[in-house]
Amino acid sequence: VLVALLAMGEGFQATLKQTGSDDTVVVMRAGAQAELNSVLGHDSVTLITQAAGVLKDKDGRPIASPELVVVASLLKKSSGLDSNVEIRGVGPQIWVLHPDLKITDGRAFKPGLRELVVGKGAREEFAHIDVGSTLNLNNQTWTVVGAFDSDDAHSSELWGDTDVVGSTYRRGSSSSLVTARLTSADAFDAFKAALASDPRLKVDVKTTRAYYTEQSAGLAKLIRILGTTIGVIMGIGAIFGALNTMYAAVATRAR
Repeated sequence: VLVALLAMGEGFQATLKQTGSDDTVVVMRAGAQAELNSVLGHDSVTLITQAAGVLKDKDGRPIASPELVVVASLLKKSSGLDSNVEIRGVGPQIWVLHPDLKITDGRAFKPGLRELVVGKGAREEFAHIDVGSTLNLNNQTWTVVGAFDSDDAHSSELWGDTDVVGSTYRRGSSSSLVTARLTSADAFDAFKAALASDPRLKVDVKTTRAYYTEQSAGLAKLIRILGTTIGVIMGIGAIFGALNTMYAAVATRAR
C-alpha cells in the first residue's frame, strides 16, 4: 500500500513536470497561486503578448496564447457520477505553442464557434465526449469536433476558443493567464524584468516547468504523508497480529 501510494505521487509529479519547459512562460495575476484564481484584463494580455522576448512566427505574430480556465461537471465512465473537468479556452497560436501536440481524431476547433477538442485522458475518463458528441455547458450547446494527445497534463482537459469560452461563462474579454514561447530560455530574466518594470502590469512570471513543478509539489507531499501514515498504521496492526498469533500458539502448547 505504501509503495502504491508513493508511486501515485511520483507519477503525478512526473506528469506535471513534463508538461513544462524552460523556454515557455506562464504569466498570471500577481499573487495568484493557480490558474483558476487568476484574472487578466484584455489590455494586460495585449501588453504581455507584445513584450520583448516573446518569439514571433514567420508572419510576425507573437507565439502566445491568452487562456481562460473554467471547470465543468461531466459524467465519469467508471462510476456514473458527475466529476469536475477543466475547460481551457485557448488562443489561435496554441498549436504553434505546443508543436508536439497531435490531433488524433477529427479536426481542430474553429475560432468563433462553440467547438471543443478533447484530450486523450479526458476522453478515456468521461462519458459522452467522443468526436461528434454534443455537450451542454452553461446552457449552451457545444460540439466535440476532435481529440488530441499532448502526452502531458493537458491531455485531461477540453479545449475551445478562448473568446467563446469567455462569453459562455460570462467572463467578458478577460483571461486567466497568458502562455508564451520565448526566443530562448536565456531570455526569461529579461522578459520577467520588462513586465515587472511596467507600471500598468501587476503579474507574476514563471517558466512553465517551474509552474507545474510547484503545482505538483503540494499534492505529491499530501500523498506521501497519507501513504506514510497508512503504512505506519498497517505496520503496527501487523505487529499486533503477529504477536497475537505467537501468543496463541504458545498458549495451545502450555500444560
